[in-house]
Amino acid sequence: MSRGRIENEETGSGGVRGVEGGARKQQTYQLFVLGCLMDKSLHGYMLRDFLCNVLGPFRQISWGALYPLIRHLERDGLIALDIESDGGKCNTEMSGRQRKRYRITDAGRERFRAMMLEPDEYTVDSPELFLIKLVHFQYVSSEQQLAILQHYLGYLRMVENYIQMQQRRKESYKNGDFTSILRGISLRLHNVQAELQWVELEIARVATEAERAP
Repeated sequence: MSRGRIENEETGSGGVRGVEGGARKQQTYQLFVLGCLMDKSLHGYMLRDFLCNVLGPFRQISWGALYPLIRHLERDGLIALDIESDGGKCNTEMSGRQRKRYRITDAGRERFRAMMLEPDEYTVDSPELFLIKLVHFQYVSSEQQLAILQHYLGYLRMVENYIQMQQRRKESYKNGDFTSILRGISLRLHNVQAELQWVELEIARVATEAERAP
């Protein structure tokens, strides 16, 4: 499918399509788009590439979800659309095609900062939202970075406590099942504790840099 067709694709059989995963995912991806536009305007396909790079190979956002999201931000006055031409080069296949670039507005900057600082309710999507905030740390102060890190630290500790509670419930498992279940629990605990250690080190680093700042 060409980019021109992609950018004009607004509806499927049931009307305008929303971002996969519902309202929570939509807010996460809105934050990402606004953050990517803080320094420069970008084409829609570049926004998708950036997002896919951050989320990894198995958490992708489709074109049919991205462009309705962009149009929603545009309707709300958070981003604006600029049209650029390829300069009318007649010797190329792209001759005369207009390309869309998106830039953030003042209202979009305010919304971005508010979303960065808003503590989220702990859910299964908390790690992804934290990752999106983390890649945009350069746009908030050290104190605000620490608040975001501390909030996510609370999430990780809650998960750690839950997993440790499951480890202590050995008597609830039948003898034949316990070994395999315990291995799975042990892996989850290892991963969470590794992330806890990373966040704690990051908190210490940010706090030290804030103290040394003039």
